Amino acid sequence: MNKIQKLRSRAAQFKKTDGSVAIIAAVTISAVIMTAGIAVDYGQSVTMRSKMQAAADAASLAAASTQLTNAQRIKMAKDIFAQNIDLSEFTTPPNVTVVMGASGEDVTVSATGKIRTNFMRIAGYHNMTVGVDSSAGVQSINAEIALVLDVSGSMRAWMGAQSRIDVLRA
Repeated sequence: MNKIQKLRSRAAQFKKTDGSVAIIAAVTISAVIMTAGIAVDYGQSVTMRSKMQAAADAASLAAASTQLTNAQRIKMAKDIFAQNIDLSEFTTPPNVTVVMGASGEDVTVSATGKIRTNFMRIAGYHNMTVGVDSSAGVQSINAEIALVLDVSGSMRAWMGAQSRIDVLRA
C-alpha cells in the first residue's frame, strides 16, 4: 500500500456518517435547554422587577403625601420599600435611593438589586441586576366649595316630626 492509499483510507474514516445525527441532536438539545433556562431566569427578573416597582410606588406615594420633614420622608420611603419587598430573594439587599424635589412636593424612589440566577449560572452569570424608579408628587390647588340651601316652599314639607329645612339646618 502506498502513501496515497493510506491517506485515502484514513480520510475515509472521517467520511463515515454513523452517529452524526446524535451529535447534532445533542448540540441542538443543549442549546434549546439553555435558551429555556435563560427564559426562566429572565421571567424571574421580570417578576422581581414588578414586585420592586410596586414597593417603590408605595414608598414614593406615601412619602409625597405626608407633611413630615425631608429627612423623615426619606426614612419613611426606605422603610415602606423594605416592608413591601421580600429581601430574601436578593443576593444582597437592594440599594434604595430617595431624592426629594426642589419644591419638597416631589419624591423619586430608585432601587437596584441583584437576584440569583438558576440556569444562567452555567454560563457564568450568577446574578442579574434589577432596577426600578418611581416618582410621585403632590400639587396643592385652590378650590372653592359652595353650599347652597334651598329655602323655597318645598323645604317646608314634613319629614317625620320636622320640616326638611329644620333637618337640613341640624
